[in-house]
Parts: sequence; structure tokens; C-alpha cells
Amino acid sequence: YNNNVLFGSTGNEGIYLQPIGSDRIHIEDNANISFKSGSTTNMYISSSGPVGIGTTTPSSDSLLHIKSADETQLRIESSNANSDAYLAVDNADNVWVLV
Repeated sequence: YNNNVLFGSTGNEGIYLQPIGSDRIHIEDNANISFKSGSTTNMYISSSGPVGIGTTTPSSDSLLHIKSADETQLRIESSNANSDAYLAVDNADNVWVLV
């Protein structure tokens, strides 16, 4: 399929792996995507958009849903000692920054 590798039964469904220069994976058939290690799903992308880490049922009202049976940590780290690492939470009226 051009210079792509197609996994699927027809030209309008399946997974396309494009040449290295374009660095792209394309899913045609509106399916969920699972990233697994063995039989364990580590990350899940719903066909409607939400991403789940540690869950295969990410909340539909969240873009990112992280779940763990143990302590859960979200780490944002700068490798540059002269730069800050921060989390900005933004809505139409306010921005909150955690540094």
C-alpha cells in the first residue's frame, strides 16, 4: 500500500506503518488500541479518544486516566537544572500552576 506496511484485510481498514521518516502509525477502522506486555494491558486508547494507563476502561470525561492498585505518581521532570518542571491546569477563565 504505497510505501506503507498494511496489516488488515482491505485497503480501508487495518494498521498502517509508514516509512521511518514520517514516524507514524495510523489505525483506519475506528478500533481501540491496546499496548500489552504479555497478557497485561499497560496502556489503552479508546476509539473515542480517552487514554488509560493501568485501566482498559478510561473515564469518558477524561483525556488521561491513570489507575493503580498501589500508590500512583504522575511525574513531570526537567532534565535541565536551569529549567522548571511544572503542571499547568487551564480553563477558559483561570490557569493554575504547580511548581
